Amino acid sequence: MGRIKVNKTLWILLTLFIVFVAVLCLGIKYQSHKTKEVTAININIEAINDERANKDRLLDEKIKWINDYIENGNIDQPEKEMTEAEFFVLLSKGYGVSPTVTDTSEYWAAGYYQKAVEKYKYKSLDVKQSNKKINHLRVAEIINMVFGEKNKGNDSINFLNQSGFNDLIDQNALNNDVTRKEGIEIIKRTLENGFYTFQELNENNKKTFVFLGDSISLGWNADTNSPKQMPSKYGFPYIIGNQYENFHIVNLASRGASTGNLLNHLNNPIYQSKIRNSDLICIDIGSVDLLGAAKDFLEKVRSGNGTLPTVKQISAIQEAANQAMINLDNIVETIRNNTNSPIYIVGLYNPIPAGTTGDEFGDSIIKKINKHYENIAKKNKSVMYIDSFSTFNGKESDYVNNGEIHPTYEGQKVLAALLSEELPKQ
Repeated sequence: MGRIKVNKTLWILLTLFIVFVAVLCLGIKYQSHKTKEVTAININIEAINDERANKDRLLDEKIKWINDYIENGNIDQPEKEMTEAEFFVLLSKGYGVSPTVTDTSEYWAAGYYQKAVEKYKYKSLDVKQSNKKINHLRVAEIINMVFGEKNKGNDSINFLNQSGFNDLIDQNALNNDVTRKEGIEIIKRTLENGFYTFQELNENNKKTFVFLGDSISLGWNADTNSPKQMPSKYGFPYIIGNQYENFHIVNLASRGASTGNLLNHLNNPIYQSKIRNSDLICIDIGSVDLLGAAKDFLEKVRSGNGTLPTVKQISAIQEAANQAMINLDNIVETIRNNTNSPIYIVGLYNPIPAGTTGDEFGDSIIKKINKHYENIAKKNKSVMYIDSFSTFNGKESDYVNNGEIHPTYEGQKVLAALLSEELPKQ
């Protein structure tokens, strides 16, 4: 019996030893496999990095002629046919629209297409078609997109014809490919006679709220996290758009626009088309008129503790104010010739901080203009006046960017709140 017990003990020990050796071998094999996996992953990452570098070089080559044209005005191979990507990227660059990501795909302009679809709802742009040559008809469709129109085919041609762009596209060669020279000429005409920014498509047929104005309406410098001298999504028109889901925002403001510039725009058929199809209209204009006349005065105000204007400066500023008032009369009349939509006129505020020498003169000029704006509203049906002066007065350091006329984000929110109070209740 003792021998049998010993044999059983040895058998158990032998079994445990075999199991231990097996587990140890499996562990070594797993660790070796894991190491190989890590090595393989590292190799793949290196390969991806190499591919990315190659794709970036490809992107540089693709846009080399575009950048050369923008910088030097030279068109490399002007008779060479353009691809859709080349046309759309050059158009985007002309409008200051940059891609959301650095592209590394086989479609070198994918970043531009991604931004166009996501931000502006240009869903008929298909990146898979981007490397194909573009014809005149497709160019017309893309121009319609950036104008905020959904037209396709012959409808896109008809819209351009009705909007003052009847000679933009060669209508006898709609199916012919567009050369680089032709494409650039089309883009130049679009930039010169179209809107200042890409317009978002109205996907859900919301009420159209058209904004007319200068860089204040573009949210210029309201985004402190972005470079200066840029539009931003923090302008009061966009704040209104985020606040009211049933409004589609059409921002036709232009940087540096005076009342005279706006009046000229309203004589442009493409602007008239947007006005005719509007449900509401907001006008914020006149600051540039005064800024141009008061430039020397404001520079001296900002250089120290303020200053009083000279007789010559007073005369120039008053003349600019008088012309702005006359122009606004004509602006409202021109709009009324195209639509009966409600009009909201935003009054001007004084960017000179209260208590600074010279601010009282600024107040007197701005109050005079605002009084005229208010009287226009009283004389015209469905015209409302928005008083920004009273709210900004004394709070310039909070609501106006230091050393300039543009509102801070807080100031833009104030403009949006003042306008919101006058809008129809939802």
